[in-house]
Amino acid sequence: MSEISPKSFQTNLPRIIFLSLLSLLILALIISNLKLNTWFLGWDSLASSLNLWLNLGRSLNSWQEFQGLGLLGGHGYQAQLPHTLIQLVLSLFVPQQYLRYAFTFLMMSLGGFGSFFLTSYLVKKQLKNIWLTNLLSLLTATIYLLHLATVQTFYVQLEPFVTMFGLLPWTLVSTFTLLKKPTAKKYFWLFILNFFLSLIGFIPPVFIAYVFFIGIILLTELITKFNKKTFYKILLIAGLILLANFYWLTNVASFTLTQKNDYLDSELNQLTTPEYNLRSDYYGQIKEAALLKSFYFNSYDQNRDGKSDEVSLIMKPWIDHLQNGYPEIIGYILFALFVFGSLSQIFLLIKTKNSQWSLGLIGLIIFAILARRAPGLTYFANLLDSIPVFNQAFRVPFSKIGMSLSLFF
Repeated sequence: MSEISPKSFQTNLPRIIFLSLLSLLILALIISNLKLNTWFLGWDSLASSLNLWLNLGRSLNSWQEFQGLGLLGGHGYQAQLPHTLIQLVLSLFVPQQYLRYAFTFLMMSLGGFGSFFLTSYLVKKQLKNIWLTNLLSLLTATIYLLHLATVQTFYVQLEPFVTMFGLLPWTLVSTFTLLKKPTAKKYFWLFILNFFLSLIGFIPPVFIAYVFFIGIILLTELITKFNKKTFYKILLIAGLILLANFYWLTNVASFTLTQKNDYLDSELNQLTTPEYNLRSDYYGQIKEAALLKSFYFNSYDQNRDGKSDEVSLIMKPWIDHLQNGYPEIIGYILFALFVFGSLSQIFLLIKTKNSQWSLGLIGLIIFAILARRAPGLTYFANLLDSIPVFNQAFRVPFSKIGMSLSLFF
């Protein structure tokens, strides 16, 4: 048995302490949200836990027979494959009734720990203080877990959204470490992470947002370190991400090329798209966007409190909470830190030519998409809305990028 050196102990002790505190926070969130003797049901036909083997077959087939007479859908139905596989493993230990709970809490936990290690990776060389590095990593994870955008993502849960929350920090860490020093093992883990992250392909615009994030990082790396070796490294990373998503991308690409007008011209979309655009405009004002509030705050649901004849606001407890005043003040402070931090990272990107600081640039760009009616950004929003496919895909931008923005915050 090898002995632990005093230096190694001093290095690991702060991480052990702060990871333990983070684990307690996550445990508290799980305990406070787990409702015993209940079923946690969802929307958009993703209740795969009710029959895992049937849904495993459905995820391998683009023709969705269970929807009316069957259709080749615009959603990435096959992207449910990793979700079903994870639930099959969880079903060995977790009763069927709690499978959806288990998957949701798993993604929440992965997101918390992932943001901790992402922060640690980004700042350890800047700070050169192991205690301060781990303290800031804990603060980042706490903000990521408790931010209002995260609350909305999990309060109205859909598997692709919580999967993006859980695995995005890990894919960023994997990408940065691979760009710094590529090895076959790192390429392998990048592929595995992207395969499980491919669940976001069920909502293709979320995958588009992810490709945009990674694309900016890779493009920055190529521009700042342009040579043949860097080019091939970036080409391989892009190829692995494409390969990990290829199983569902082909059907969605076929639908987009041949049947997108069926989706755009449907009665449902003609009725709902203008309404969602107006809602996005309202929550795209700087006052709302700075807090990362969304249309969920103006959405209603029946039987929310167990009374079938009562319709109430989905986010009513949080609306009441924000009226206390101080939560909004905290939110605006976080927004100010986000802007300052993003601009600082852009300065570091120019100074150090290190692609990891492109996160500040990405954060500001996607915030500009969300804050579509903020002063100076309206023209940008109108330009994007003039593209029919983009207008349809991002008619509710928060649901596609909100969980990512809470990480950048």
